[in-house]
Amino acid sequence: MPWRSEKSTWQDELELEQEKVVAAEVASVEALQATIDRIQADIDDSELKAPRDGRMQYRVAQPGEVLNPGWDRLESAGCRRRA
Repeated sequence: MPWRSEKSTWQDELELEQEKVVAAEVASVEALQATIDRIQADIDDSELKAPRDGRMQYRVAQPGEVLNPGWDRLESAGCRRRA
């Protein structure tokens, strides 16, 4: 029965092709997740946090301005350090 072996070969080729498609989709999802993780890390790194509680007396830099690391951006008035 030669038709059985032909059908079996055709099914094997189809299964291999489907496995390739699934593997490509999995890789695509993993790449997108890596992009999401990188963007979230960029967002987390760009968040400013006050080192102390209290009111700000005046702003030395304006929103959107590029600053050097460690530069004091705000002048505080009578603030206590956060624990």
